[in-house]
Amino acid sequence: MDRFLLKGKRPNSTRAWDTSFTDSDKNSTVEKPTPKKQKRISEVWKYFKRSDDRLFAKCLCCGKLYKTSGNTSNIRDHLKRFHSNVSVLDSSASAAEALVDNDNNKDTNDTNDNHDDNDDNDDNNDDNDDNDDKADHYDDNHDKNENNDDKIASTSGSCRSMSSVESCLERALLYDTKSKRKRDIDRALTEMVVKDMLPCTIVENEGFIEYTRVLEPRYNLPSSRHLRDVLMLHLFKETSAKLAVILENVADIAITCDLWTSSTNVSFLSVTGHFVLDYSLKTVCLARQKLIDSTDHSAQNIANTLQDILNFWNILDKTVCVVTKNSSSMLEACEILKIQNHPCFAHTLNSVVQDGLKLEDDAMKALIAKCKTIVKFFKQSSITNEKFKNVQENFASILLEESHSRWNSLHFMIERILASQEAINAVLLPIKSAPLQLTVDEIIILKDIDIILSLFQEASDKISGENYVSLVIPLAHGLFRKVHNLSSQLQTSVGERMKNTILKSITKRLSTYEQRTVTRVATILDPRFKKDGFQLNTNAEKAAIFLQHELMNLTNREPSINLDLESNTKTQDSLLDFLYQPVIRKPKNEKFDASYIKRQYLETPLAPLKMDPFLWMKASQTEFPLVKSLLFKYLCIPATSVESERLLRKAERIVSDGRTRPKEENLNILLFLNQNLWIKSKYKTLY
Repeated sequence: MDRFLLKGKRPNSTRAWDTSFTDSDKNSTVEKPTPKKQKRISEVWKYFKRSDDRLFAKCLCCGKLYKTSGNTSNIRDHLKRFHSNVSVLDSSASAAEALVDNDNNKDTNDTNDNHDDNDDNDDNNDDNDDNDDKADHYDDNHDKNENNDDKIASTSGSCRSMSSVESCLERALLYDTKSKRKRDIDRALTEMVVKDMLPCTIVENEGFIEYTRVLEPRYNLPSSRHLRDVLMLHLFKETSAKLAVILENVADIAITCDLWTSSTNVSFLSVTGHFVLDYSLKTVCLARQKLIDSTDHSAQNIANTLQDILNFWNILDKTVCVVTKNSSSMLEACEILKIQNHPCFAHTLNSVVQDGLKLEDDAMKALIAKCKTIVKFFKQSSITNEKFKNVQENFASILLEESHSRWNSLHFMIERILASQEAINAVLLPIKSAPLQLTVDEIIILKDIDIILSLFQEASDKISGENYVSLVIPLAHGLFRKVHNLSSQLQTSVGERMKNTILKSITKRLSTYEQRTVTRVATILDPRFKKDGFQLNTNAEKAAIFLQHELMNLTNREPSINLDLESNTKTQDSLLDFLYQPVIRKPKNEKFDASYIKRQYLETPLAPLKMDPFLWMKASQTEFPLVKSLLFKYLCIPATSVESERLLRKAERIVSDGRTRPKEENLNILLFLNQNLWIKSKYKTLY
């Protein structure tokens, strides 16, 4: 019996082994042994190999070594993150049995290895060992059947509880709500919604949920309410605090504002701010707010609403100019607030073009109406439009319709018709119901109109791309000269009459900008133009005088300096002792200093037209420190009120058929963040 125990032969068996056991008893009934309880084996061990000391596990897929620490959390997490195609749930009972058998065999081998010395001492008892091995063979087969039943039962229980175990593991593997990774992804999600003006319900879309799950399985998407009421609101408060700090340190700011009535007949005032920061012009959204009295569109009500917004940001005293449309109520509101007003140059330019298009000329009106009919014919028939595309060889395009609210849409329509005239005639000729084709004379008239309108399109693109108020006077001057010299290019009387009408409108509407203080000073302060940007020399001289006056206000009076010498200083010649009297430096003359600075600045060469005036000043700030402050003050004023209009158009796109009833508070937060998100990257340290 001792010999069997040393060999590890069924020490837990209930059979009574004794020395009287013989071969004749082999066929007798044997009492059923108690099966050994098997330990459950995790399915992750299919993909890992345990080290001999059972403290480490090596991945069979990539070879990475992990410390097990008595559990499988580390290695399970490794499979989910780096081998997502491996599923620990798809395991069979046979795989589990194989793992158990391997583990048992290892344990048996370890036990046998520990008793090798005892086996060496039993060489004289080989005969008895043969008998014992026969008995053991019976018990091994019997126990194996019992153990197989146990293993199958254990695997079935594991399958029943696997779903709950897996859900617990998934919850354990998700990022903690306070982890940095979770906060970073939440912020990126919020900024994506803000930048692309997406609805917060995007986090409930099945496709987006699946995409996020594949991209980052450990990230749990927030609810739409949490995204809107917590994450977005938190970002709004952070951005507002940073903007308040920026505006506090800004010396001068210009604003644009526009009035808009929503589809629900509620009036809103949009306000944007413009200032120079780090030698760059910055734009921020200040508010999109209801009028104090929504039933009143008077100048006083607009002024009161605008004053509340400026007081909220503490910039009323810093506001140097308000850029608005040319409506009388907006102009009067600026007078009430005693702030300079700059009429939007884009709207004034549009008025000049409309004056030229309203020319009382029957031939021109009939021609424009004919062009609209041709475009409408192609738009109404998909077959005709497809033929039109097939006829074009190198310039496959579609015709464009005119929009009454945009003058340049007429220019685009005429431009596209002239570019594809041959293709239009090829499609219209075989169709009996098609409108009449354009004649040669009509095409020549269209070319004259296109030449005139292309100049205004160039000016519109220029002012929209750069938007410096210092461009207004030079562009007006350039337009007048270009239109005046068009006579040699125009071939028809219609084009000549249109040119003369537009020249009168330019003189009436655009020449007034040379008489405004804001545009005058901004032009002469722009290192690309200075006095050369003006049409009249008298206006340039008036601008120079006002510049000198502004420099005088900025010039600080230097205090007189007394250089007292020591009383014991003496000279041998008393006739020269005046040299050692206290020296008093006379104060400088402010007018002389301002005049000197002005002359020094104006005599410097003009900067290249493509150079940004702020970058030029950055390189010359040591030479003209006072000019720099004036440049920041006047060139922060935009030439147009386009920014406030863009803000309102964004609001129109948000309130669409799919989002008909967003709360005004949430809509304002979304617009504010969309416009001001650049502050995040500029001031990360304020987070």
